Amino acid sequence: VADYEALLEQVFQEVARVTKPDGLATVVFHSSKIAVWNAVANAFRSAELDVLDASVLDKTQVSFKQAVSPSSARGDALFLLAPTLANDVEAAAEDEPSNVIDFVFARAHAHEHRDERRPDRLYSRYVGQCVTSGVPVSMETGEFYRLVADRQERAAL
Repeated sequence: VADYEALLEQVFQEVARVTKPDGLATVVFHSSKIAVWNAVANAFRSAELDVLDASVLDKTQVSFKQAVSPSSARGDALFLLAPTLANDVEAAAEDEPSNVIDFVFARAHAHEHRDERRPDRLYSRYVGQCVTSGVPVSMETGEFYRLVADRQERAAL
């Protein structure tokens, strides 16, 4: 993972280099591993790119790995990046939600579409919110899916 993170840092340093100060970049990424997500977040920070927003790419066809692995994340996280401005670093830390998981669940349940409550979409939103907020990703897909099932079971009681 360290070698992969070093490669990611090189890629995102080049993205930062060619992005105008007021420019934006979008990145689509997929993983179900904590270490890989944290490597992506570290690479963004190392390259001095801020994550302005995160969403889930709504694609109609999943990859082979996503289709055959029950613990894969089906949605791909979509990040909106911008070059870090020196005075924005402290402001971003103030906006960090205290509990990313509760934040993600609350937003999903406020959404009209039931697809937004699927565990795979919730996981992608969880990862996106962690990276956006600067909070380390701490759950892999299997653990997250069990948490979703537990919360849904408790809500049904």
